[in-house]
Amino acid sequence: MKTQSKIFAMVFSAAVLITLASCGNKKQAEEPAAVTDSLIVVTKTQFETEKMALGTASMMPFDQVVKCYGKIVAKSTGMAKLSTPVAGIVQKIYCSNGQMVGRGQVLFELSGNDLIEIQRDFTETSSILKKAKSEFDRMKALYSEKVGTEKEYIMAESEYKAANARYAALKLKIEAMGLDAAKIDEGQFFSSFKIVAPISGQISQINLSIGQFADPQNYHAEIIDSKQMQLQLAVFEKEVGQLKSGQVVNFNLLSETTQMSATLQSVGNIVDNQTKTVACYASLAATEKLLVNNAFTEANIIIGTDTLNAVPSEAMMKTENEFFVLKLARQDAENYYFEKIKVEPGQTNRTYTEVKNIQSAEKLLVSGIYNLVIE
Repeated sequence: MKTQSKIFAMVFSAAVLITLASCGNKKQAEEPAAVTDSLIVVTKTQFETEKMALGTASMMPFDQVVKCYGKIVAKSTGMAKLSTPVAGIVQKIYCSNGQMVGRGQVLFELSGNDLIEIQRDFTETSSILKKAKSEFDRMKALYSEKVGTEKEYIMAESEYKAANARYAALKLKIEAMGLDAAKIDEGQFFSSFKIVAPISGQISQINLSIGQFADPQNYHAEIIDSKQMQLQLAVFEKEVGQLKSGQVVNFNLLSETTQMSATLQSVGNIVDNQTKTVACYASLAATEKLLVNNAFTEANIIIGTDTLNAVPSEAMMKTENEFFVLKLARQDAENYYFEKIKVEPGQTNRTYTEVKNIQSAEKLLVSGIYNLVIE
């Protein structure tokens, strides 16, 4: 019996020690703040370990903003849609989607019957023009000497002007294809013509393939110059009256949080019937970030600034639908004593929140409040 009693006593003692150790570890992990007479007690050791800090409310600037959405778009001079001056068959493609190209760089090479017929018509018209000019000059001289009739002179002039007009039109078409009109006039025909980039930028779209028929009615490629981007904003009609050129716009891409800056350049005057918004445009500040055409953004247009009493946002804690701060009630050699004060928050910016019932002289716990376990 004595032996059983000793064993029971040893087991009981071990169980008590394990229970006490477990409670001690749990207490150390949670580190709840002590509460004395409705005050929250934080030891100075805990204050320093958790890197807490005291501070006060202060007057801070808060921007008055118009919130809106928008997208990055190319300026009218920063986008080029390519077509062909005459119909043809694609012989060669010298570019690919996403490729950077320079102005004047050859992108495509085309050939076809239309090219041959234009060169033939041009040379024929050139011959007709020379003959018509010679006849016109002759009839002009005869008419001035009262030898030729006015009717003959007018007819010669009319034929000359018609031939000259046709010649000039065909020459413009040939030059639009980048061909040498003088060589064609001499009988040197070209079997193909090239389409070149009208601006520098990145190929964003190609709608051609080898052997495909390309006609002038369709666009066959697109070039975007990333250095010529702007911000297009969709602002609700009721808020447009608050906008004016020169206002600062802070924005970020929907997929990111990094803010960028722009300056409002123009405010639209047409309401989109579907979205009930007005298109406004802002010029982008210099950035090394590569901006993609049609990338969606969210933006704040700054229309004014208020100076308000505020505390760092991390000084406020939320419980259900209420907000609180911890005001320093007193301190001694060992502890800080805080009073839990309900506050009414107002406007917010990136780091501060307006508070309407806290005086600037009152000391508050402005950092580390969420490290406390407060009942």
